[in-house]
Amino acid sequence: MKRVYFKALAANTFVYLFMGLQFLCLPALAEPAMDIAPIGENKALTVTESKSFSGACGTSTVSVYGVVDFPGSYFRVDYDVAKIIVRSSLGAVPKTLSLTAETGVISDRNGVACVASAKGARLLIWSQCAGTQCVPEFVFFVVDPARLVFLTPRSGCNAKCASRLLGSRKPQELNAAYLQEL
Repeated sequence: MKRVYFKALAANTFVYLFMGLQFLCLPALAEPAMDIAPIGENKALTVTESKSFSGACGTSTVSVYGVVDFPGSYFRVDYDVAKIIVRSSLGAVPKTLSLTAETGVISDRNGVACVASAKGARLLIWSQCAGTQCVPEFVFFVVDPARLVFLTPRSGCNAKCASRLLGSRKPQELNAAYLQEL
């Protein structure tokens, strides 16, 4: 997948198109990573850089945390920080939906897109584990970002089920592209 920075807002700040969502990418404000030397026979600490993205889907804000790699039609995450947060500002009190590996949504290979449907914007999330026992297809989750409700079963569904919910072939196209990447 080709990533394109399409507009620089300020030094190191970009609007970024990622998986069909438009995100604002800000530079990290933290101090640079420090080098931690090994003690005795121990090995040096391995530091992994991860990125976070925020964008909109319908009237909601979508944030993706812990992205470490973009090898194709999906992204890989650092499990310790991996999270997708959807915030809806409809109603008197804003609501939040937090999706992690513990909630069964994030796995080894993941993706997220905002898809237009006849019933409004829908958040499409896809995930697939990388183990030898894993099926070589994505599991799909469809969320109504305004109401923060899963339209798929909480355990997800296959591409055909997600396509029917969206009225779009996007999930089937994602599986086809992924199988070609393998």
